[in-house]
Amino acid sequence: MASYIVQDISDFSQREYNGSEYKYLKGHFTPTDFIEDVSEKTGLCYRSVMRIFNGIDNKQEYVKNPPVFIERAVVQICAMQLDELVRCVEYTPSDERYDIERFTNFYRDDCTEYVSTPNHGLWDKTLYDSLLERDFARDADEEDKNVVCFLKFPTWYKIPTPIGKYEPDFGVVLKRKRLTEASGKEYYFVVEIKGTNDINDQKALTPHEIARIKCAIRHFDALGVDVQFKAPIKDFETFTKQTELETK
Repeated sequence: MASYIVQDISDFSQREYNGSEYKYLKGHFTPTDFIEDVSEKTGLCYRSVMRIFNGIDNKQEYVKNPPVFIERAVVQICAMQLDELVRCVEYTPSDERYDIERFTNFYRDDCTEYVSTPNHGLWDKTLYDSLLERDFARDADEEDKNVVCFLKFPTWYKIPTPIGKYEPDFGVVLKRKRLTEASGKEYYFVVEIKGTNDINDQKALTPHEIARIKCAIRHFDALGVDVQFKAPIKDFETFTKQTELETK
């Protein structure tokens, strides 16, 4: 909406006069349906979303900016959904076992993303999916003091979670000798390589990645075997420091 104001001209010698223009702007949002939008983006039924909406104290914020309010509400609801899924997940050991033959047949294909691991790798070549994985495998292979062996898990090894399949990266066997022990003891680890060492680092990990890692922790705890799950781990140096503290 615009209005125009022309002042009285008192100086008639003035040949031209530029009028003044004022524009008044008013924000306008298209009608939005909170219940329908939130239900569509979160998968909750209308009744559940209605209960959430009725429990909101600051509904005036929704009136001020409906799209932003809905976006923030969806983020909070999805985060709570993931937390609840992780809290309720439960793993029970079964009699199912993997055939050892699936680990012995390794074929090099046209993939060029592999690193030589002749010293401690289960195979003399180890495939990797990222540069962080490449560096971890290379450093683990060059470590000749504590590493017994390690492997990159095959793609068929997946852990079921409520948020999709989870694929851990490496299995590592370390041998450490305590002062009170005559001989060394072997320790078994499953490692997930990420760009951070902090599971709560939301800049490096998505909410779904964090939830899957937490589910994997429960999975390995339920197995009842002496395997420690390390995730997330950024590099081999961090991995060795953490394991040194736990195996002393």
